[in-house]
Amino acid sequence: MPDVQATIEYLENSPLYETEKPYWCLLPPHEGFDPNKQRVDNLEFELRPNITISDIRDAKGDLTLETSGFQVLSHHSKCSAIKTVEDVQAYKAETETMLRNDLNATFVKCYELRARKNVPFQREQFDINDPLLVEGPARGAHNDVTYGSGPVIINRHLSEEDKSLYMKPGYRFRIVNTWRSLVPVLEDRPLALCDSRSVKPEDLMEADRIIPDRIGEVYYLMFNKDHHWYWLEKQTPSEPFVFVMYDTKAGDHARYYPIEIAKLSNSIIIIIMYFQRDNNITGNSGERDREWGNINSKVEDSSPSSSGSESGSAAASEASTTQLPSSVRDFFAGVSAVGYPQKQKTGTTARAQPWKKVWEGPQKPSEDGKLLVACPKRCDYGIDPISI
Repeated sequence: MPDVQATIEYLENSPLYETEKPYWCLLPPHEGFDPNKQRVDNLEFELRPNITISDIRDAKGDLTLETSGFQVLSHHSKCSAIKTVEDVQAYKAETETMLRNDLNATFVKCYELRARKNVPFQREQFDINDPLLVEGPARGAHNDVTYGSGPVIINRHLSEEDKSLYMKPGYRFRIVNTWRSLVPVLEDRPLALCDSRSVKPEDLMEADRIIPDRIGEVYYLMFNKDHHWYWLEKQTPSEPFVFVMYDTKAGDHARYYPIEIAKLSNSIIIIIMYFQRDNNITGNSGERDREWGNINSKVEDSSPSSSGSESGSAAASEASTTQLPSSVRDFFAGVSAVGYPQKQKTGTTARAQPWKKVWEGPQKPSEDGKLLVACPKRCDYGIDPISI
């Protein structure tokens, strides 16, 4: 199909973000808090019309995880719907097998699954720990993992045994996202993917994402006329997308992979981390060429302090590996930051983080495992809560 023109929602390149870091809070219900009246974010988006979107089916270049940061797989799922917890577990296991085979992975672990529907939701609260939670489209072109969040996420979701087995020279870590449509032929509101080679570091803006039990960080994408977007015409459920969010091997494919999901149909999103042997990755810290790429998660998250004080919140909000176990921190120490947005120089004034005034520190789930979030009665977009 010929190229089509569409509108992409970007984060606005606002002067505000020179003094205030972008953020988005999801707070638990509590007395005196009304999400319909109290703004809990400072995100300002802009709609850019007439963006050229190329059809992957007509693409003449090589569009793979190693080149563009995404690719289309061929896979017929046995799971036609996600209606029970058993369905969730079955789909996770099926996806792990698919990626183990297609990506030649040594180890694969799915740590998050979310179903999305292209409808507005009217609810005052929801449980982000609910495995059957259905969400709406998330706003803005974004990547769910930042340079600082990858190691934290990997550490959180790996067992001590797995860390001892795989955090050693010669193993390549990735976090990837898979996306599968639930409609027979996708005609309305498809997913658009941006070629990572067309994204510059300065196009990306780090943003705090706060949920009741932790603080995360994502990248939002700001407009650049050189961005090259793709879609898959008449996509079917047997043509799932897989795209990189974090990769410890150097390359454009690894450094950033923004996606635009403001245009989204009914779908399943599943987040995977996997490892594979890569003899081209060196293990000597003086000559490591492992450069952080993408694994699937986002966050300025460093194991939030149990303190509800501003100082505790500040420590938790930085995308830093300083609170990681030394063995984990040492493993990731050789990953280069080249290609990522540059952090503020030491000695400059830090950007304000207004969410610290309303976040009361990490909350524990209730005895029945629920972790409630208050939300406006009308919510046109969803969230990516757990992957941070």
